[in-house]
Formats: sequence, structure tokens, C-alpha cells
Amino acid sequence: MRAIDCAGKQSPCAAALSEELVDDFEDGDARPVHPRFEAWPVYADAASTISPAPFATAAHGANGSGRAIHVSGTVADKGYLSVAAMAAGGSTDLSAYAGIAFSARGVGLVRDNVGTTDIDVAGNYDDCGRSIFLTPTWRRYVIRFDDPDFAQGNWGIRTAFAPSKVGRLVFANVQYGPLDFWVDDVVLLEPAAKPWLPSRSWKKGPLGAASGVSSAHRG
Repeated sequence: MRAIDCAGKQSPCAAALSEELVDDFEDGDARPVHPRFEAWPVYADAASTISPAPFATAAHGANGSGRAIHVSGTVADKGYLSVAAMAAGGSTDLSAYAGIAFSARGVGLVRDNVGTTDIDVAGNYDDCGRSIFLTPTWRRYVIRFDDPDFAQGNWGIRTAFAPSKVGRLVFANVQYGPLDFWVDDVVLLEPAAKPWLPSRSWKKGPLGAASGVSSAHRG
């Protein structure tokens, strides 16, 4: 059984939800599997360091899988470091989805943000998201869009979450200093199956009540 962390107040966080795979990184490239997303760039300010740059996957993914994201570096004071799945065409409508889930491990805090284009236009960039405490071993995290704790970081202009205008799924630093984290098996969560036909392989299935993960979901 894999551990599930509901990164917020909604419980049960993954009941009656299905998965659409964004990426499991097994192909080793910088393109997400899901057609709603088109690239995995890495970002850091000039004073911070990040590895790998440009994006590359690493061996030893979650639950014995072959590949995952592994990002490390040092975040300068008031700096930033992140890796993101960028929406195809600049934005995508995720209003039919309940949230996202992913596996992660590392040390310290990492924030998972869902950035929207209306925040970008305002020059705000205080995306809605959740900060999670990582552990040295892989854990599964579920973040629901309707959770009260899915919110902005309270440093920018207050803006309501607009799921129809999602521009990116981001994994970023919360604190300054050394940072080292892994991410694998990123999925969108939906209340009911909605078929789509990507040009590359994908997996989807109901989240099991016992394990909290899809029986069809590897890793």
C-alpha cells in the first residue's frame, strides 16, 4: 500500500476520482504525455543554481520505475527555482478536473502551484497551490482545487483561482538555500472518465479505495 497525503483539508481527498496521466517520465524527454501540456522547462533566477539545466529526467523513479524528475540546486535570497509542465498553446481549461496528484520525495518544503494566465496578465504570479513537506522516501500527494488550503501564497494581488485559464503546473522552492527534490507520475484528477486520444501512450483508472491510487497507474 502506498502512502497518500491529502495536502489540505478535503477528506477523503481522492474518493471516486480517475486519473489522466500528465507524465511518468519513462520516455526520458521534456514533453509531457498529456496533450494539454507541451514542455517541462526548468527555471532559476541569475543568482540561484539549478541542475539539470536544461531539463532532463533521472534514473530511479517512484516505486521501482525507471525515470523521474530530479531537481537540485541552491536558491539565492529572494530567488526562485522551479520545474513546470507548460500548457499547450499558452493555456488550457481544467475546469472539469478536481485537482492533481503526484509522487514526490526529498528534503524540506516544495510548493506545487497551478498557475493561471489571468494572474500572469496582472503581473502577479502569486499562483494558487499548496506547500508540502517532503520525506526521503516516495509518497503520493493529492491536491484538490476545491480544498480550502489550495490558495495563493499571500504575497501578491488577491485573485480567485480560474481553472479555465491554467498555464502551468509548477513545482517550486518555498525556502532559500539548498534544495533537492524528486517528482514522478503527475496526473490530473477527474470525477468521471472523459476519453481523449493523445498521440502517445497514457494510462487512466479509478483511484482504489484501499491504496488511494489507480489500479492502472504504474509507480
